[in-house]
Amino acid sequence: MSKYSKTKSRLNLPKQRFVFTAIGIFLMILVLLNPLFDVANPASHVGGLLVWAALLEFFHGFRRAESYSRQTAWFSGTITLLIGTLLINAALFQEKALIQFILFSFLIDAARYFYYYLKHKQKGISSLNYLISGIGNLIAILLILYIQRPKSGLG
Repeated sequence: MSKYSKTKSRLNLPKQRFVFTAIGIFLMILVLLNPLFDVANPASHVGGLLVWAALLEFFHGFRRAESYSRQTAWFSGTITLLIGTLLINAALFQEKALIQFILFSFLIDAARYFYYYLKHKQKGISSLNYLISGIGNLIAILLILYIQRPKSGLG
């Protein structure tokens, strides 16, 4: 129990991390198994799972000690919530515009993480988690671009 907290947490920190990680992995597995589900609108299904992931990210932000760390989690949660909401309503948007907006959102998030990485590295603070998060966003961008590439009629 911290000196600022009057109440005792039901789960200690390692158990909280395990629960958050387990829920995140469960959501990831559901997204990866989405092609196997017989759903009418897969984008809406993935969007709903992203909304749950955003809520998880918001709650995880409350656990963080530093103000900038909380704001980072909440900003990422906001981007995830926005993408999830857009995917839930994907039928209302043009596909190309929606994909470009999602790519732009990932690009903003990646740039933000790389900025934090460089900022903390200059101060001598461990910042590997920012670098990994930025690389993860770039990988997501590349995967979306690879999936959306024009198909050739050859072979």
